[in-house]
Amino acid sequence: MPRCLWIARQFHTFSLRELSRLTDIRHAVLSKLANPKRQNIHFHHIEKIAETLDIEDI
Repeated sequence: MPRCLWIARQFHTFSLRELSRLTDIRHAVLSKLANPKRQNIHFHHIEKIAETLDIEDI
């Protein structure tokens, strides 16, 4: 799981649906990103999540 998505799930009270609304990333995409078996991740999704959570170190 990408670090910024892990942070969102652990330290914020965001559900994937709420994070989807805040980042404008489809819920299905976030659900796939949360799957530890996922092999490839689009960097722009990680950037959007990090920007929404004000994470600078990605």
